[in-house]
Amino acid sequence: MKRFSLPFVVLASLAALLGGGVLAHFGQSEAQATAAQTTLAALYEHSQGEVDAPVTMIEYSSLTCPHCADFNIKILPKLIEHYVNTGKLRIIYRDFPSDAYALRASVLARCLPDGQYLPFLHVLYSNLESWLKNPKPLDVLLRYAQMAGLDAERAQVCIDDNQLADALIALRQEAVERYKVEGTPAFIFNDGAQQIIGYRPYEDFARVIDDLFAQKTH
Repeated sequence: MKRFSLPFVVLASLAALLGGGVLAHFGQSEAQATAAQTTLAALYEHSQGEVDAPVTMIEYSSLTCPHCADFNIKILPKLIEHYVNTGKLRIIYRDFPSDAYALRASVLARCLPDGQYLPFLHVLYSNLESWLKNPKPLDVLLRYAQMAGLDAERAQVCIDDNQLADALIALRQEAVERYKVEGTPAFIFNDGAQQIIGYRPYEDFARVIDDLFAQKTH
C-alpha cells in the first residue's frame, strides 16, 4: 500500500476548514499547528498499485455500507490479483461516510499505524453487522483499533478528532462536486472516463478496466 498527497483543490478546501492549516500557521498556537499537520498527514491517500498504471480506479465507500462490504470482501481481492498485481490498475481508497458511525470509523482508520489501514477496513466490513448492532458500536471500533496497533489513549483522542472528521466531510463534498457521487459504493475510472455506481459483479469491473487498458496501450 502506498500513500500519496491530496489534490490541490482538496488541500485548499481543507486549509480553509483548518483556518489556514499548515499553509498559514502565523498567529496559531503550537498546539493548533501540530493538530493541523497531524490532520493533513492522516488525510494522505491510501492506494494500491503503481502510480503510472494505465487505469486508475477511485473507490468511494462508507464503512457502514453493506454493498461496500460485499465489494471489498468478494470483488476487491479478484481485482487486486488480476489487475493491481499485474501492473494494469491502481486503486485509490476514499471515504464517503454516510452516517455518524461511518464517519468515526473513517477517522479512526486514518490514525492507524502504517500498513494497517486496509486490514482494518477488512475487519470492519467482515464484521459489519455485528459491530453496528452492538449497543456501543464506538467501543467496538476502539477495540478493533487497539488490535491494529493503536494504544487506547491515542485511539480515543483520534475518534474524538472533530477537525479530522470535518476534513473527511470536506473530501466527501469534493466527490459530490467533482464526480457527482451521491451514494456508495461508487467507482470512478481515469478521472471520470468511466463510472460504476453501486455493487456490481466482477465481470463489470473487468470489462471497464480491460476497455480503458486497451485505449491506453494501443
